[in-house]
Amino acid sequence: MNKKVIALVLAVIIILIAGIFIISEITNKPYEKPYENTTKITALVYYLDSSGIKLQKTDTEIILKESENKYKKVLEKLIEGPSYTNLHSTIDKRTVINSVTLNNDICTVDFSESFTEYNTGGSLRELLCVYSVVNTLCQFEEINKVSFMVNGSKIESFGELDMSGLYEEDLSYTK
Repeated sequence: MNKKVIALVLAVIIILIAGIFIISEITNKPYEKPYENTTKITALVYYLDSSGIKLQKTDTEIILKESENKYKKVLEKLIEGPSYTNLHSTIDKRTVINSVTLNNDICTVDFSESFTEYNTGGSLRELLCVYSVVNTLCQFEEINKVSFMVNGSKIESFGELDMSGLYEEDLSYTK
């Protein structure tokens, strides 16, 4: 009788462990360290205003894990879009950020090809898209200029814009 009880308990344990692995695979959520420190920052994000011709800066709170790149996280918030109904993201939600790096005072944003694929459509749209990124990043005192890349290569043009140089903050496009 004891052998049957032990076998039953072991079978239940094995089924539970298998169930946990199956559920974690189905939900496809990566394991997050429960002990990882987080910080809350307030950042300015430049969204498109309701007129569609100016940027409007808004404060947004961002929760950062110690392992996360704050510049990339702020740009992800820009792509996600605002919680306000009268504002809109200048960047299509299908846009993917490969990396964001800082070297001296130059921040380089490396997008996937989705950046050039989904965000063109007239010089004003392209200009506001670029300056929403630039102005959002240049709020950090350590960043003075922004460079754009696609899949690790410098892009020369973005729609009708010349992208060969570096971009600096320009608030003339802001409401």
